[in-house]
Amino acid sequence: AIYVDKLVFEGLTENALLTNKLDQLNIKDGMTVYFAASNLPEEKLDGMRDGRLRWVKDFAGQYSSMPLYLSGSEETVMVNRAHRRSKIFDTDGDGVANGFDPTPFGDGRPKMQVNGRFIEWLGIPNKMYSIEYTEKLGKQSRWRKLVSIKNDKTVFESMRYQIPRALIMPEQGTGTVYIRIAYN
Repeated sequence: AIYVDKLVFEGLTENALLTNKLDQLNIKDGMTVYFAASNLPEEKLDGMRDGRLRWVKDFAGQYSSMPLYLSGSEETVMVNRAHRRSKIFDTDGDGVANGFDPTPFGDGRPKMQVNGRFIEWLGIPNKMYSIEYTEKLGKQSRWRKLVSIKNDKTVFESMRYQIPRALIMPEQGTGTVYIRIAYN
């Protein structure tokens, strides 16, 4: 395999893809070309040449990235430009394609979803999270940390944590437990 930050096809435009299936690009069997950006639509190039041309939409390299401000966490992260501008992908699952969404990767604050005993959220690149719990809300709440989890990747990543059974079903009977995700 070979990894390319920006793949440029000289003399070709998007219209050329209607009739030209990149016959001038020869990728030998057993070889895959991974790319992060191109002068042609990345979504249309992805999978061409019998699957040997692959778009790596999460990679934000020197020539393939752009800054994205996350208002909820007041920080800026680098994202893949084509993925950010995509009219097909909906990274945050809100029903609006990234290219039309002012917050395509969320606003930076973890949006927790519960799936059985698992909590899930979209993790910001290189961000540390703390899973905390309390049994009372309001002035009497005392949040205790269960675990710290880091998205140590340079891309947005789906994060997941399984809540311990003993916390949900204590031996002394029933009770209410509140869970939150805090980030540093």
